[in-house]
Amino acid sequence: MKDEEEVLFSLNSLFVIVSVDFDEKLQLWKVQLKTTDERSKSVAEYYKSIQQGVDYYSSMIYFGRLLVYELGQIDQAEKYFQILLKSLPSDHSNIASVHNWIGVVHDKRHNLDLALEYYEKAYAIRKQQLPSDHP
Repeated sequence: MKDEEEVLFSLNSLFVIVSVDFDEKLQLWKVQLKTTDERSKSVAEYYKSIQQGVDYYSSMIYFGRLLVYELGQIDQAEKYFQILLKSLPSDHSNIASVHNWIGVVHDKRHNLDLALEYYEKAYAIRKQQLPSDHP
């Protein structure tokens, strides 16, 4: 897009780095990438291995989790989860998880009152979605 300052890729995009050069005139690094699928199987295996123990996360929730825990991008994670909250239907199966993760974001910021508010929303939704004898 013409006025955008970022580039978005699908989570399963794979690239080979062709070159990395510093442009003195522009004072920035230029990275030339080429799309590939040559290692897609190993990436899929890696993704599966890091999800062990957290198999209840959908890929959209897992991406936000990566922003929080692996990348430490708390502000970006909140923006991401807020976008999900606005764009997913209110009865979507991940809505409770989105509320929960917004709670995690506020918890990380030590804004415990707001964190608790989102945790309680997530709990209320899960109580409606799950059977009463669900562990």
